[in-house]
Amino acid sequence: MEVRRPGSVATVAVRAPSCNPENGGEGSALYTNLEGCKPGTLRDGGGHGASAVCGLREVPSKSSLAKREPFLLSTSSTTGMSTTDIAILRHLLDTSPKYCPGNSLVHASGLSPDTLLERMSVLRREGFRLDGDNQRGYRILSEPTGIYAPLIRTYLERRAESAQLLIFPEIDSTNSEADRQLGSGRDTPFIVLAEKQMHGRGQMGRQWYSPEEGNIYMSFVFERHFTYSCLQVFTLWMGLSICRLLNKKCRAKVGIKWPNDLVLHDRKLGGILTESRGHTVSGALILGLGLNVNSSCAHWPADLAQNAISIADAVGEPIRVNLLAADLVSCGLQAYEEFISGGFASDFGELWREYDTLHGREVCVSRGEGLISGKVQGIDKKGHLQLLLGDHRLVQLPAGEVTLGSSAVLHGG
Repeated sequence: MEVRRPGSVATVAVRAPSCNPENGGEGSALYTNLEGCKPGTLRDGGGHGASAVCGLREVPSKSSLAKREPFLLSTSSTTGMSTTDIAILRHLLDTSPKYCPGNSLVHASGLSPDTLLERMSVLRREGFRLDGDNQRGYRILSEPTGIYAPLIRTYLERRAESAQLLIFPEIDSTNSEADRQLGSGRDTPFIVLAEKQMHGRGQMGRQWYSPEEGNIYMSFVFERHFTYSCLQVFTLWMGLSICRLLNKKCRAKVGIKWPNDLVLHDRKLGGILTESRGHTVSGALILGLGLNVNSSCAHWPADLAQNAISIADAVGEPIRVNLLAADLVSCGLQAYEEFISGGFASDFGELWREYDTLHGREVCVSRGEGLISGKVQGIDKKGHLQLLLGDHRLVQLPAGEVTLGSSAVLHGG
């Protein structure tokens, strides 16, 4: 299998506190709109649709991938993107929801007025809806519904903590690429993000169906400063942190289904796959996240349409996926720091009670040695599922696939 190799990567600035949905900045705005934007004169442009889904499904094997290089994001390097477009986007975002005067954009970009008009047309073709006014200038009405690297960089440039972010238009698996990057000597932490995965991996080694576009496929890579036995709790903490962010920003009741699923209305919204290098205190840690964002169930295969869901379908309008991706980067970095410092412990129990979707429900858990049924009684301190059996025994399960009742798998599982 051919894989694309970035020649170099530089550093982007991200702000860890964005994980806390109470903080201000662009991260405090809901993902579903650009507040206060009403069309003026010379309105033009239009978004583009999306038709992708994250879910578990068999997909045809492919022997090679297109040779497309990743975007390498940096506050000082412009590999893979236009500094002009980034300057334009930054000024438009800085003034949003108000208009950004045309002379300010000309000065920031270094372009002539006529060339600026051409660049605005390029942004429209990339999926931006722009409101233009001869007297007042321009403003963004809506953003691309798919991943757009320059916009993610623009959001991240205004934040404060350093991390490496690699964005691929297409890749076999973000977790696989993360592992290759580790093998080539890349320093942690870094994040791999893709518009499309060809061979995404899910729980128990199954294929993760994740085509283009409008979703988020992301892998965080950290140094693991804790023992392998803590891996389950770490995965659950990252899931809870993501749930907290999504519930605040997306106006949707996202929950966590043990051990690694994100669910909405009992349908799969996303999943987490954590992999570790080494079983001692030291070693690398890869946490992959697949999240249905702007894909529509109307375009999904029938077996997935009834079992999975996207945020956009749930809330009834497109999501600002690039802002969400930037906030997830910050959220993941902060959650990791809270975990290795021990600060997560004060919030873990409360968040688990709030976002646990299985507590008190009758379930069947599939394990290597067979099935076991009972009523869920939360988790223990190791992150193991606690199950009350029919004979009133309480058992702890370190792993397994949970289905509701005696046979029905939780949608999307």
